[in-house]
Amino acid sequence: MTEPIEVRSQILDSLRRELVGPDPRPEHQSFNNGEEILRPQDPPRHRYSSGVLFPGGTRLEQIEVADEEEIGDESGPPEGDEPEDDTTTGCGAGDSDSTTEHEVNRANEFLPSAMGVTALVRCHGYLTITVHAGRYEKKAVEGLGKQDKEGKWQPHHWRIPVAPPPLKIDCDLLASTRPIMKEFPLDTGSQGMKLCLHIYSRPYVRAEDHKHDRIVTFTLTHV
Repeated sequence: MTEPIEVRSQILDSLRRELVGPDPRPEHQSFNNGEEILRPQDPPRHRYSSGVLFPGGTRLEQIEVADEEEIGDESGPPEGDEPEDDTTTGCGAGDSDSTTEHEVNRANEFLPSAMGVTALVRCHGYLTITVHAGRYEKKAVEGLGKQDKEGKWQPHHWRIPVAPPPLKIDCDLLASTRPIMKEFPLDTGSQGMKLCLHIYSRPYVRAEDHKHDRIVTFTLTHV
């Protein structure tokens, strides 16, 4: 008899693979060291419904051009217009003099460049934050997929893991009687991919431990 906790784990794993990925296939094991490879008609922005971040300032026209280049694409991008964004983006370590309004707007964009989560944190000593992500490169490899009339192999979307070193934050930086905002650049290992972690910490009025209990919003941005 399968234990309820095992069933729950299987459901969560299935949802993760379907909604945010990755979902590597056994037949691709020999091509990408076990990492995911998506079909030409299934770029990550179509394959997954959550967790996809576009570089800040990406225009709808760029996505439409990419769609036209997809081989055998059957779906296309969602309908709608990209909201205008005239703000300047950046990420530097230390204090941020901006509010969280911009991060919220970026998370709600048609082509979102930010995502976040808010939690009640009891912070003692250090807070360690680990980010796991992936980026995709489009390339063709002999033996993968089909060949066109000219004998060229179809380009697929190859996932490359992105695992910045864990970020260790002194909790004293987040402890105050007023809201505190911090920004930390993340080392992605790729010059073409710049990630930033924005932290917004504020007091919790019903805290049991007023010195250490904080409401913290963690926002990952692709700048």
